[in-house]
Amino acid sequence: MKIKLALGRSKSITLEHLEEELYQVIAEERCHVEAKVGDMVMKTNVGWVVFKDKDCALPRYRIPSQLVKISRMTPDVIPPSTPLRTNPHRSRSKSRQQLFNSFGLGEEE
Repeated sequence: MKIKLALGRSKSITLEHLEEELYQVIAEERCHVEAKVGDMVMKTNVGWVVFKDKDCALPRYRIPSQLVKISRMTPDVIPPSTPLRTNPHRSRSKSRQQLFNSFGLGEEE
């Protein structure tokens, strides 16, 4: 099984499941600091921990679980990277109107 960890708007790591909580990096997009292809990633109670290899005791990087958005993928299809949005259905004019109202300026002209 493959999963994709989205670390930001255009940063992601694609992982392949090996064992219980152990994954291997098979692709990375703009994440050369966090992980490289071939690194091992382990899911822990504090987040995702990246190691150079399976036997390495020192973690290379720790990714907090609050930072990660996980998407599961089918074995043959890896979707292109898509930007993360907090709410794609929220219109710009509505948020602008809320901003005007919060400052007590009334209706936007």
